[in-house]
Amino acid sequence: MGWRNDFERPTAPVLKQLDAKLNMYELGVLVRLGKDTPRSVEEIAPAILYHSRLPDSVDAYLFTMKTNGDTRLSCSVYREGESVAIMTQAFRRIPGGRPFTVRWDAQGAGEAGYTLVCKGYFLDTSQPVQQTVRFFHKPMAK
Repeated sequence: MGWRNDFERPTAPVLKQLDAKLNMYELGVLVRLGKDTPRSVEEIAPAILYHSRLPDSVDAYLFTMKTNGDTRLSCSVYREGESVAIMTQAFRRIPGGRPFTVRWDAQGAGEAGYTLVCKGYFLDTSQPVQQTVRFFHKPMAK
């Protein structure tokens, strides 16, 4: 409960088991709310992954996803209750099975609920694909 929960975890037990050398910028965190399985509409809690000092503010978000097949997508961020996107990023071709990242520069965004909506279609079948991610943005991390 609440907007801030701190979970300190040592990384060595997990990272030592991996064959590849990773740096912190190749790691990610998902805090899925409600259910523990993927779904087309996700409710998440933003997570800050940091090394030694918690940042003062939240200036941007990185949403990393992947699709099952080659797709064309357009991803937009909406403030809760508004129908006009505050950011849109288009992807002409996303290779299936490979991660892609949507970056939202949140500087100046007020404390509120936001929604990321990615819509498009699979290039081989023209079947529609859509992913919705709802989250709450709080500009100050401390």
